[in-house]
Amino acid sequence: MNIVIKKMESDAEMDGKAYVQWKSWHEAYSAIVSREYLERLTLDKCKDMAHRWTENILVAMDGEKVAGFAGYGKYHDDTLDDVGDRMSHDYTK
Repeated sequence: MNIVIKKMESDAEMDGKAYVQWKSWHEAYSAIVSREYLERLTLDKCKDMAHRWTENILVAMDGEKVAGFAGYGKYHDDTLDDVGDRMSHDYTK
């Protein structure tokens, strides 16, 4: 395994990010998040988000395959300087 971290750029990387997001939510949170929520979090919704929100996304590439991703941005409180935050969304909307 040779992991390379890079900015998400190509359609294939966006689709790979979407799959990792969808699959990880369905596997990791099935006992924590309601089934209805997870049913609304479809692969197509994840693909739509990945293609719409491309800024500040890093992907972990194992060859040509996306193995993980991270989103980042400025913290939502503008009174704090030099503070970052992870990105979060309601994935079912």
